[in-house]
Amino acid sequence: MAIEKIYYIMRDHTGKICETYIEYDSTKKEHINVDTTRFLTFMEMVDATLAFADEGVINDLSKLSAGDLIDPAVFLGVWIRTNFGLWLEENPYTEYQSDISSPKHPEQLSLCIIKAACNLIKILQAAGTSSKAIHKSRPLEIV
Repeated sequence: MAIEKIYYIMRDHTGKICETYIEYDSTKKEHINVDTTRFLTFMEMVDATLAFADEGVINDLSKLSAGDLIDPAVFLGVWIRTNFGLWLEENPYTEYQSDISSPKHPEQLSLCIIKAACNLIKILQAAGTSSKAIHKSRPLEIV
């Protein structure tokens, strides 16, 4: 059995959002003992995206309109799908084998997360919050 550790952003056993690893058996091609309660909810993924994004990414996202989201969906969407485990069969918020137009498909869900992050940035900036403050003020305790 060849065991690898795959990096994800999930909840720990106390509920705090953290960078963690899930064991993966590369021989059987399956994850080992995945606790589905550790996956982040939609808004937690939006907040974590902003918490992990640097000031430059937040500035870039603040300038986008809905029609401009294809380019960021490429780079940021891959990051979201990979780090939040959207492609994992065990993820209760996604259906990775669904039709790509389904809102639960990882690519559609990551695009919704990006749109929500853009909208949140615009709301916070309209209230006078800087990009740097948005990054630092997300209500997460990342351990």
